[in-house]
Amino acid sequence: MIEKLLDNQKIYEVLSNKPWALLDIESYNIMDKVLSILGNKIFINIMEQIHYSDKTKTMAHFISGLGLPGLAYKTSLRLCQFVKTGKLNIPVSYQARQSFFKAITIFGDAQVELKNFSFASLPNSAKAIYCITGTLSMSREAMVEYLNDYDYEFSSNVTRETNYLIIGEAPGKLKRKFAEKYKIPQITEMQLIKLLEKEK
Repeated sequence: MIEKLLDNQKIYEVLSNKPWALLDIESYNIMDKVLSILGNKIFINIMEQIHYSDKTKTMAHFISGLGLPGLAYKTSLRLCQFVKTGKLNIPVSYQARQSFFKAITIFGDAQVELKNFSFASLPNSAKAIYCITGTLSMSREAMVEYLNDYDYEFSSNVTRETNYLIIGEAPGKLKRKFAEKYKIPQITEMQLIKLLEKEK
């Protein structure tokens, strides 16, 4: 579909300079051309997906979507939160910081130009990053949702940035090994709940 669109000179000129223009094709005066190239059915599907993204995707989603070196979603999110709060909880590579300066400028331009698309607010900075190993009293999805309310961030792997490894029944050896290597506290579900009660 993108290849078909880029065969059109006008669309090519817009998208080669401003790939985010597809988020708001009306503001960039390419709606009629996109519709005629893709056809009614595909055009409606794309517009629905853009509608669902409106006010749900953040500045960090946009920046990570630019594909600049070192700016995967989580790094983009951390740097965006740094701009918001002045606090950076994890180390970020020099390459990512350089890319971020460029990305911030691009985002500023896009935000001004996008008349019919709005970005959601950034989530709060994570109070703690945690990983889970083993079986807990609730499903992993339910635990992640529960801890989201406390601004705790789930990580599927243990890294140097992990603050807690939550240990359930029959825990995996590899995650515990990394937790020991990085000196990350390993706590049970009950210890976690007590920790959250103290926070309250």
